[in-house]
Amino acid sequence: MACLPLKANFEITRSLRSQYMMLTLPNLLLIAGNARNTGKTSLSCEILRRFGQSHSIIGLKLTRMKSGEEQFHGHHSEPSPDSFSITEESNLTGDKDTSKMLASGASKVFYIQAQDDQVVNAFESFYKSIPENSLILCESRSLREFITPGIFILMMRSEPIENLKDVSHLISKADLICHNGVDPSEINRIAAQLEITDSSWLMK
Repeated sequence: MACLPLKANFEITRSLRSQYMMLTLPNLLLIAGNARNTGKTSLSCEILRRFGQSHSIIGLKLTRMKSGEEQFHGHHSEPSPDSFSITEESNLTGDKDTSKMLASGASKVFYIQAQDDQVVNAFESFYKSIPENSLILCESRSLREFITPGIFILMMRSEPIENLKDVSHLISKADLICHNGVDPSEINRIAAQLEITDSSWLMK
């Protein structure tokens, strides 16, 4: 896996942090969940299988690191010594979510690990490193606080489990909500509602 150099002091960061402004990216499809194992990556991979052959789509997984939560972030669990890190996935056969996205048809896949106050800086560094208007499929809950994507999908688990996140503030912002992401038919139903037009993610 090859690491991209870190960057800092981006122009857009100040506007993103303003309470009056939110960046709109129609080329971004954002998938979030209220817990682990909600079907986020299963949906990501199904979307990539459907669109990856006809479109170049960059996969992204962004994890906001909070103190004490390192053990909840799957195979990418080692905390970054820097404020954020960006890593490009190259393993097509691994069991990490990023490997699965790459194997499913993404042209490239990146993993961002960012400290709580560095999410915006981390995403801007990534965004400036890719071609303009690239289609992006991203798994992240925290990005919705700063960005309005072309489509926002919320994957939910309702049964009592440990570390269930409160996403009540995101429900009204979701274009699609999935309550049973472990059901392949539900994953297919959601993916079938999407389309791409002029480098933008749209609902049919």
